[in-house]
Amino acid sequence: MRKPADEKEADLKFVHYTSPYFERIRYELMRYCSGEINGLSVLISGQRGAGKTTLTKLVIQKVMQESKALIPLPLLLHGPTIIDSEAATSDPDEDSGSKRSAPLEKEKALRQLITALYRCLSTAIYDAWLIAAEEAPSARRAQRELLSLRAHLDLRLERAPDPDVLRKIWDRSGFLHGGVAFYLRPFEQLADGSERDSRVPPIAGDPEDQGLREIVALSACADAYRVILGETEEKIRQEERAEQTREVKMVVPVMAESKKEGDEQKKKSNVEKLAPAALGTVAGSLAAGATNPKIAVGLLIGAVVWLASWLAMEFGSRRTKREISRELTINVKWDVNRLERDLPVLLKRVKDAGFAPIFVLDELDKTRDANAALENFLKLTKHIVTDHAAFLFLTDRDYYEQLIAADNVDWGHI
Repeated sequence: MRKPADEKEADLKFVHYTSPYFERIRYELMRYCSGEINGLSVLISGQRGAGKTTLTKLVIQKVMQESKALIPLPLLLHGPTIIDSEAATSDPDEDSGSKRSAPLEKEKALRQLITALYRCLSTAIYDAWLIAAEEAPSARRAQRELLSLRAHLDLRLERAPDPDVLRKIWDRSGFLHGGVAFYLRPFEQLADGSERDSRVPPIAGDPEDQGLREIVALSACADAYRVILGETEEKIRQEERAEQTREVKMVVPVMAESKKEGDEQKKKSNVEKLAPAALGTVAGSLAAGATNPKIAVGLLIGAVVWLASWLAMEFGSRRTKREISRELTINVKWDVNRLERDLPVLLKRVKDAGFAPIFVLDELDKTRDANAALENFLKLTKHIVTDHAAFLFLTDRDYYEQLIAADNVDWGHI
């Protein structure tokens, strides 16, 4: 994906033998990356040492070079770790003995798939940052500062960060809108003179939201990854409170003497402060009453009303209070049901971020009773395997031959 160091390295090519089966798998994966199909399941069988793993890696590499839509995100998994030979879909009332129940095996498989999805997505974003730091025109800071943010991002991804942490890192670097994912496209000299087609394809969404979609995908996968890190407890609390208070109260004045030496003056009470104004009002009314008795009566009534109002506010008390409260608390359950429900949503958000997850379950032939194990796994996760992502199952020749033999059985004579 990186820029070649010199012309000799740019001309370096690796030639491998291909076959019609190679082209068929490549064609189906290209349809998957372009959004023509939501998922597919492919069985690759062959004898040990025949090159099944090499064939799979070459196909994915070819799709990564040719895809102009979503970027293939390969997740190479150890099949026996995910598909346990003791998985069973037996009756829960029966004594299964040493065999494990289906829900437990389903949870184990989902944990492995989510862990791989989060790890591979984090690695892809981490690698894309290095290329974006060198080539992105929207980068706000010097390259050394971008590399520092990249290292900080790597450490935070180990701890399943919250969305606000990721948003701050993307915003500081200048990748909040343009994103970094499509800088993972292979280096090539284009006709317009550019060296890489980092444009966001229409299938991914609005180019101005690419960075935000990457944050959503990372934070959603990190949220599910917390189930694997340990026992997670989450409580959602919502509280609504409305309070209205009205209080009218005036404190009765208290005379207080100054305790400082040499200070013998007393503080005036509110009544003493009011006296000059009240006397002035009364004196003015009497003076006006000498000339016009009606004016004197009006002024006296106004003075009495004003004085009564002042006394009520000064020495009276009134309080009004109204309160409305509502509280909602939810204890979120983190269990296998949530993992099974969230995985299709996670796969969709990863696709929205520009990546097409391709799960490769290798070395299934090394699992004890691989045929039964794979059959049980498909029964438990059929809706995910066929409808939401691409799954490549690598088994030995025996499994394929047993499938052919089962199809050739004449069930009408049994």
